[in-house]
Amino acid sequence: RPLGALFTPQQTLFRVWAPTASEVTLLLYPTGDPAGEPVQRRKMEPEDKGFYSTLLSGNLAGVYYAFEVKVADTTLFAVDPYAKSVGVNGWRGMVLDPVSANPPGWEEDAPLAAVTRPTDAVVYEIHIQDFSSDPASGIRQKGRYLGLSEGGTVTPFGEATGLDYLEQLGVTHVQLMPVYDFSSVDEETGGYNWGYDPQNYFAPEGSYATDPYDGRIRVRELKQAILALHQRGIGVVMDVVFNHVADSEAFSFNRLVPGYFSRIRKVKGKKVYSNGSWCGNDTASERSMVRRYLVDCCEYWAKEYHLDGFRFDIVSLLDTETVNAIMARVKQVNPCCLFYGEGWKVDSDVTKKEAVLAGQETSALTPGFGFFNDTLRDGVRGSLFDASAGGWLAGKEEFVPQLKDCIRGNAWWCPQPDQAINFVSCHDNLTLWGKLAQVFSDRSPEFLRAANRLAAAMVFFSQGMPFLLGGEELFLAKEDGNGGYDPNSYNVTDGRNRIPWSSLSQPEVRQNRDFYRDLIAFRKAHPLLRLGSKQQIDAALTFLDTEGCLIAFTLSDPAVEPGKLLVALNPDPAPVKLSGFDRCRVLLCQGWKQSKEDTLTVPGLGFVAAEVG
Repeated sequence: RPLGALFTPQQTLFRVWAPTASEVTLLLYPTGDPAGEPVQRRKMEPEDKGFYSTLLSGNLAGVYYAFEVKVADTTLFAVDPYAKSVGVNGWRGMVLDPVSANPPGWEEDAPLAAVTRPTDAVVYEIHIQDFSSDPASGIRQKGRYLGLSEGGTVTPFGEATGLDYLEQLGVTHVQLMPVYDFSSVDEETGGYNWGYDPQNYFAPEGSYATDPYDGRIRVRELKQAILALHQRGIGVVMDVVFNHVADSEAFSFNRLVPGYFSRIRKVKGKKVYSNGSWCGNDTASERSMVRRYLVDCCEYWAKEYHLDGFRFDIVSLLDTETVNAIMARVKQVNPCCLFYGEGWKVDSDVTKKEAVLAGQETSALTPGFGFFNDTLRDGVRGSLFDASAGGWLAGKEEFVPQLKDCIRGNAWWCPQPDQAINFVSCHDNLTLWGKLAQVFSDRSPEFLRAANRLAAAMVFFSQGMPFLLGGEELFLAKEDGNGGYDPNSYNVTDGRNRIPWSSLSQPEVRQNRDFYRDLIAFRKAHPLLRLGSKQQIDAALTFLDTEGCLIAFTLSDPAVEPGKLLVALNPDPAPVKLSGFDRCRVLLCQGWKQSKEDTLTVPGLGFVAAEVG
């Protein structure tokens, strides 16, 4: 049976699940002010199986509400976990009439159907505030949802920014860092945070809205941003953080049913929250009503906000049955929806022995769900845990075998290419430029720029789904002000995270932007780089016998694309000659010069992609 505030213009049914409660009371408020007093109290009627409900007549759209719950000798206050919108700072749910919150044109909008396979996608990660906050962005609604919907914006020197920039770059999807309601930014005074501290999962964050006090505004403006992206042919992926909540004691579900939403173990007779997330608590996704909640949540966002994908933070704290249930339900709404996330191995105290946690090690149990490919990232850049340690780009031959596996879309944990999310930077840890600057601290900026391009080439020439951090192509560095680079800038307010639109005044930055644009276009133009199965790849891809760190391979499948592609990537400083490729046409390259000999020369710290005759 449905939960939450079930609105019609004639009446609203409120239903909540609180099986351990002896009494539940509905509280109604005229505003979302957390200090306000209720204007009406209504005792809810118990149903079977722990549900409580009450039906109120009239049009209650815009009315705020909460629940008062008596459990044993304690009375607890709780926001509705299913609240579709909330008041300022998320302490009051709001009865939402979704139609009244729709922007013009929303009824004609739908999830994009142009990208039918993950391997055809190119995902660009952005933070709502960082996307527009650079003074040179030309965007009026800086730091707001509406900043994503502005077209025709340019820097003071005439370079496209914002929505136009995304369309020109050629990405197929943007991944929005958390836009559900989170607790770390005071919506009345403002602030900055990435938002990985969930408070209300079904409601949008208010600090990105022009008015955080009216729960309808945040809904309308987020939809307006999604609509604008869809009108440019760009899909929208939502970053969801289901593995933990901001405050386990204060979280609404745990107030309605104390301790149910989170994993708890006993230590010396005391209850202790499992903490595999390193955020103080882990979500007990294996419990039936928690699983239902997460499935309902994703279905709601997919249906109501026309989403095109979900990125899961530390999905390896969720069980495989829940992950598969989410995918199955959402694909009924949008068959082309993308699903991927962080699959690092973590430990958690699951409440059911039979529960199997999702992740890289169990990827075969969640077919169609992708995982961030740290095998490729660390192979190219070097260790995540030692800023100065280099990888393949630094001439480390030991990384060549694992990178060849990644090029095949078949890292040790990856049975199919649609499960490989290939990347060399994201919001976490050092940016690509920051890492390169640490590894090659004695090298010139020109060298670092070439290394950046070669790293990107590895991502886009590998089978799987390419992913990049917004600003990577503009050499986003996240300098910490002390001569170093910030690996964890989740709450820094000095602008170091923002997309550096101002840097487009520099010709070398514009050149790199154009390089990424060409790389994306090249991948789109060549289906051989976007094969859909391991079987296809095994038949089409052949590695050449090479020495050192040079990696070269051919791709050929007449059923997919006429002709044969040759790709050669060389991180070594000296050029390398490939014999037997006198009849080829160079299509894309970095640092390549025509050789008069009967060979193809792969430049030092460069690559060549050619059509073989």
